[in-house]
Amino acid sequence: MLSGGIVGAIRRIATSAAAVAMAAAGAVGIATPAHAGGNGQQLVFVDKYSNAWSIYVYGYNQNGAWTQGCFNTPEKETVLSGYWWKGSVSYQAYYNSNCTGTKVGWGWDSVPVNQPESNYYYISLQ
Repeated sequence: MLSGGIVGAIRRIATSAAAVAMAAAGAVGIATPAHAGGNGQQLVFVDKYSNAWSIYVYGYNQNGAWTQGCFNTPEKETVLSGYWWKGSVSYQAYYNSNCTGTKVGWGWDSVPVNQPESNYYYISLQ
C-alpha cells in the first residue's frame, strides 16, 4: 500500500499534466483561422515579355500606409514577398537588377482588399 505522501505527489503530477494538456488543447482551439487575402494581397509579377530583371512598386500597404520597394524578378513569375498591398499600386520594371538601368515598362492596378481563394494578386506590364 502506498503512503499518503506518495499518493498526493502522484495526484499533483497527474493534475499538473492534465492542466498542461488542456491548456495546450485550448490554445489550439482558440487560434484564429487564417483568411485568404483578408486585408490586402501579396503581389506576383508576371514578366510576360521576359525583359524585366527588377520592379519598383509603390502604393498602399494593408495598414493604409504609403509603401514602396524594389524587387528583383529572376523568374517568369516572381512573388514580391514581405509586402501586402491594397488599393492603387503603380510599378516600373527595369532591364537590370536592383531597379537600375533602362526602364522597360510600367503598370498600375487596383489591388482588392480581399480575395476569397488567394493571398496573391498578379500584375504585369501594360
